[in-house]
Amino acid sequence: MKTITLKNSFHGTEARISSSWGDTPAEVWDTLQTDAYGRNPYSEESRRAQRTIRRIERALCGMDDCRCGTVR
Repeated sequence: MKTITLKNSFHGTEARISSSWGDTPAEVWDTLQTDAYGRNPYSEESRRAQRTIRRIERALCGMDDCRCGTVR
């Protein structure tokens, strides 16, 4: 697995994840979104991707009412 750094340029925050989803931050984020919401939402793979997305979003922004876009 490769360690990927996802960044939020609006807040100046970053989150590092061990990723088997891709080689670049854009690939990782796109694949996570597809795995989480593009397939059966009740599968274990989909739930794992959803948990990862929530963890990343909390690390990068954490504000419920912010419209920063989280990952850029």
